[in-house]
Amino acid sequence: DYYSMINPSAEELPCDAIDNNCDGIIDDPAFVVANAWIGPDTLGFWQDSSNWSLGYPPRPCEIMEIGMDNSTVHLELDSPQYSNTTLRSIKIGQNATVVIKQNASITLKGGGQIENYGHLSIENYISIQDQDSTGQIAIYNEGRIDLLPNGGLGIDGLGIHGIHNKPSGEIFLNGWAFIGSNAPYQITSG
Repeated sequence: DYYSMINPSAEELPCDAIDNNCDGIIDDPAFVVANAWIGPDTLGFWQDSSNWSLGYPPRPCEIMEIGMDNSTVHLELDSPQYSNTTLRSIKIGQNATVVIKQNASITLKGGGQIENYGHLSIENYISIQDQDSTGQIAIYNEGRIDLLPNGGLGIDGLGIHGIHNKPSGEIFLNGWAFIGSNAPYQITSG
């Protein structure tokens, strides 16, 4: 062992991408925090630290919250620098719209999920991975989700359900979707 700070009695450090206490969990979910959008309603820049409640853009172990305080927000990710953005989870509030444009893509890892009460528009790709050990739902939807003609959604390593669409939820599939086969129920409603 070359690094004595990594051992079974070590304290787990949040968001360092290391299993500090050797329990098999990298960035333990108990340490996951939300990083909320506090920037302008429109035309805000993702990379501008002053637009985020924690003073920096969301890191891979954090929950990105857009409009969960009922504010009206329209946020577009549209730049090659957002290709392969990794987060823990995404929460979209009732009055918020998040657009993943053709130059951007998002990967959710570590048991995260999309919790949508607003509008999520996918022109490129969202990948949700590594949920099979958490028992979570990959997508919980009470809003509207649009998979546009070139848009895609991949869900692999499922927990309980791939997608749980509530009666108020709408999903328009004009692109493509892959939902892994290791869950007993893949799409549920109600």
